[in-house]
Amino acid sequence: MRLSKRELAAECDYLSRVLGIIDQRGATASVAIAERKEKVQAFKRYIWETTGEVDPIELAANRQSADFDSRRLDSERAVLLRLLKARKSPYFGRIDFQEESEPSEPIYIGLMQINEHNSIYVYDWRAPISSMFYEYGLGPASYEAPVGKISGKITLRRQFRISDSVLLRCFESDVNVLDDYLQEVLSQSSSEKLRHIVTTIQQEQNRIIRNLEDRFLVVQGVAGSGKTSVALHRIAYLLYKDKKLSSNNILILSPNSVFSEYISDVLPDLGEENTLQTTFSEFASSYLPEFSSIEPFTAFIERAYKGARSCPGKDETVTFKLSDAFKYHIHDFVTRTLTNARFSQDVKIFGRRYESSRLTALFRKCAGITLLEKTERLADLIANQLGVVYDRDEKRIFRLLFDQLKISYDIRTLYRDLLLEIAARGHVEIGGIDAILNRQVPYEDCIAMLYLKFCVFGFHKDGNVKHVVIDEAQDYNLMQIDILTRIFEDAAFTILGDVNQTINPFYKYMSLSEVEQSCRQRSSFIELKKAYRSTEEIINYTNGIVNTNNVNAIRHKNGRPVKFKKVEQDQVAASLSNDVHEMRQRGFRSIAIITKTDWEARQLFKELNESFPDLLYVGANTEKFSKTLVVLPSYIAKGLEFDGVVVYSDMGNPYGVHERFLYYVVCTRAQHELIVYNQDESILEAPRRSRSRRS
Repeated sequence: MRLSKRELAAECDYLSRVLGIIDQRGATASVAIAERKEKVQAFKRYIWETTGEVDPIELAANRQSADFDSRRLDSERAVLLRLLKARKSPYFGRIDFQEESEPSEPIYIGLMQINEHNSIYVYDWRAPISSMFYEYGLGPASYEAPVGKISGKITLRRQFRISDSVLLRCFESDVNVLDDYLQEVLSQSSSEKLRHIVTTIQQEQNRIIRNLEDRFLVVQGVAGSGKTSVALHRIAYLLYKDKKLSSNNILILSPNSVFSEYISDVLPDLGEENTLQTTFSEFASSYLPEFSSIEPFTAFIERAYKGARSCPGKDETVTFKLSDAFKYHIHDFVTRTLTNARFSQDVKIFGRRYESSRLTALFRKCAGITLLEKTERLADLIANQLGVVYDRDEKRIFRLLFDQLKISYDIRTLYRDLLLEIAARGHVEIGGIDAILNRQVPYEDCIAMLYLKFCVFGFHKDGNVKHVVIDEAQDYNLMQIDILTRIFEDAAFTILGDVNQTINPFYKYMSLSEVEQSCRQRSSFIELKKAYRSTEEIINYTNGIVNTNNVNAIRHKNGRPVKFKKVEQDQVAASLSNDVHEMRQRGFRSIAIITKTDWEARQLFKELNESFPDLLYVGANTEKFSKTLVVLPSYIAKGLEFDGVVVYSDMGNPYGVHERFLYYVVCTRAQHELIVYNQDESILEAPRRSRSRRS
């Protein structure tokens, strides 16, 4: 609904008032920054000029004061940067809320709170009262305040589009986000990096973001449902709600470094610092220092599809190593290893000799499921017998006992023995065991090796991390989930994924609810079925790839159906060049040529780079990238999105039936246009199959 001239004038006046407050706060902050900067620099000059003459105690006190001033300076700079960003678009929504027997009050909502004295002119989108903007239309509404539930009704809802401090659009709506406004936002060209979605958060997304009840929140969302955005906004919300929580207490596990770079602007745009980030391979490397390197997940996937072109995922050894069954074989092996552990010689402790046979008998009776736990119990028992002080002497006793146990402490040897035992029992044929242990550790082995090491020696507990986000969780097996939840046992988890985007051909969930069922303590499983990324034409096509109809396209049709081309090798460069030129003429700011293999990506880059100097090859080791025009292999594309996408495979190497999920991933990267090269459409006719994870 359009506003009257009088209402529009009033909104313009309000915007001017808010901008004035921002300018005043900005000026005050600038002065404070300048003064504090001068103070810090003066101290540095003082230290330089009086080196060796200052009393150490006085110097320490002054240094502490200077460190405090430096931290305050950084904090004030961050506030100033937020104010400068807020000035461009101070708010995006307004609700008029009327509590019972109270007059209606206008509530403006933006990226940060703007206040003057005791009056709040703009509420932070994360404030409790702001939740009503996302949850309710006109009529009865409520929110949870620190004092309890506040009820009333929303009498007016408005949305604004403000750019560079200018009010461009203002309209009333009686739903949580007006469809016309949402379509306008969705129709915009893709940005260089992932953007925040504060202005268009949907009700189901908002409930995930503000969920504080569940220790384990598992979200299964279709391609383009905003899973990653929701996770990042959830982090921003948690940082807002818990002042004891900092970005250094939050860990994001990403699929690759390209994805980490792609999402790196969202939290800073929301006024928060970026969190700790890693991949599972990097995480495993930190706990397996015995090995020089761990195979990255992207290299593992490339190996999987390259190793069996006609039917990837048929390697029974890899399938077994990633299966849930392997986890139980590890448990059995650890139990036998600890049962057979013994002391090879007598041990003299504080002048008293303990016979090896007696120590072995005591050790085997001690409670505990790891070598460290059982040894600690034995040390505790002996300390009590000797009457020594626990804190001072038990560690020494523990070391004496631990060093004399007859057991291999080398993870290489333990893992080799495990594989030899499994092979001897005929569970699966395992070859090249020694080669595995003397080169880069394969991805599938690093998971089992890490789990084995923790089961024998105990799980390291990381108390610094308070919240863990696992993105693309469909490519993690339950052993990995177990490792992470046991290391970060005091942390809450947000676990996100889509079973239809599984690119690991050796392991597949029927539903991520299986992950939620494996989690301990409070947990919830939530599904997101609305796709905001792609047009209806693209959604309809990609639904057919994985034989699903539960993906609801929110973006309207644009009249451009998915295009299919059969192109001989000598015509590929000319045809792709034509596609890129046409997309650019339509105003597309980000275009991707997504190949099936890395080799194809490199070849196309060589052929097209002369015609397109801005073309960028993106591979597994790429850390900085521009989305303007890229060529990249399929398994690097996860989580990314582009205005236009060309899905390319060589004429003789199309995606097969067993690669349908990988094909689904690459096709769902497209927002506005999708062109497919050399693909056999019979892939859409094949029955959907799921792989057993229990073998």
